[in-house]
Amino acid sequence: MPDQGQRRPILLIANPEAGRKPGGVNADQVLTAEQLLERLRGGGLAVELHELAGDDDVGALAKAAAADGRDVVVAGGDGTVGPAAVGLIGTTATLGIVPLGTFNNIARGAGVPVGSGDALEVVVRGRSAAIDAGSAWHVGAADTSDGAASNPPSDAAIRAVAEGGSAIDPKVVETLLAAKARAEPSPLDELTPRERD
Repeated sequence: MPDQGQRRPILLIANPEAGRKPGGVNADQVLTAEQLLERLRGGGLAVELHELAGDDDVGALAKAAAADGRDVVVAGGDGTVGPAAVGLIGTTATLGIVPLGTFNNIARGAGVPVGSGDALEVVVRGRSAAIDAGSAWHVGAADTSDGAASNPPSDAAIRAVAEGGSAIDPKVVETLLAAKARAEPSPLDELTPRERD
């Protein structure tokens, strides 16, 4: 484990609604915000919790944390992780992900373990990796006629992320979200981020 004294403090942004939908990927193993906080602090990290409520602006919260010299860990789904990543663009903050959403496309595309315990362990160990936008899996990629994603992750991208951990470079997420915005509109695009989680 790296020397925790050298680690930046962390803002944990937790979406209490994430993963609560029936049939969700982690519906049977969703941890409360307090449990997440306890596990991160138990790993020796200095963590402040912000549990989302109402009209909280995830991107603004992440950006403010970065401006205060903190890294950001998001516990939620794509609708929470994406705005946080965009908020960190142009900062030196690292984004950690504890995937708790229904599908967790961003986390899966980046090779983040989808089990809460495994993802928390990667954050505690302090492992991170930049992901090449050219070889990362596009979030919400259009499906082909046989149901397979048209832009699956390359073997090289999977290996690179697996070797480096589960933090995402915010610039990569910006590129992926921009690619999604250029794609054909979907009825799901009209859902709010919280409805997507």
